[in-house]
Amino acid sequence: MNKKRHRVFSALIHCRRIWPWDAKEAGLRVVATGRSDFPNQVNNSIGFPAIFRGTLDVKARTITDEMCIAAAYELAKFAEEQGLSDEHIVPTMADTRFLCAKLSRSA
Repeated sequence: MNKKRHRVFSALIHCRRIWPWDAKEAGLRVVATGRSDFPNQVNNSIGFPAIFRGTLDVKARTITDEMCIAAAYELAKFAEEQGLSDEHIVPTMADTRFLCAKLSRSA
């Protein structure tokens, strides 16, 4: 029997709606927040360093949706290469510093 598992991405940084431990206690397996002091920080700060670096490297005048999508795919690929788990579904900010050169090629 295959049960669907729900995920909650509570990306409110300053105004919490639910604590990660409360979400897990309620039965959620994977929990992400916008906060850096919890696992699975999901917010725009993950993509910005690489997107901006890529924009500068190719001397683009604008950041396009295609550039952001390409960066998202590279971030996902990097996360998979590092090994995914319930506590690690996206690269951390420390991980993304090493991605700038790789992601700049996606621009």
